[in-house]
Amino acid sequence: MELGGRDDMVAMCRAVKQDRLSAREEIEEQIVEVLSREAALVVTRGVYTVNFTDGRTSSRSQVVTTLWARPAEGWQMVHLHESWSP
Repeated sequence: MELGGRDDMVAMCRAVKQDRLSAREEIEEQIVEVLSREAALVVTRGVYTVNFTDGRTSSRSQVVTTLWARPAEGWQMVHLHESWSP
């Protein structure tokens, strides 16, 4: 699927979440590595649980890696990657 811009990304996110009643992340471990005064790496390991509108529940282990930069306006996430267990 090729995204044409912000509107396509918003539509995709809404479609992914349309059948969800709620979602919760339980953090088991979080590591923050300060790379410099302007950059940091955060690795979070935990369990992500989704409750669906049809009564189903799904829980999966996940690892989320985020890269942060600090321009003049303050800290901003510049990259996010999620890995899920099968």
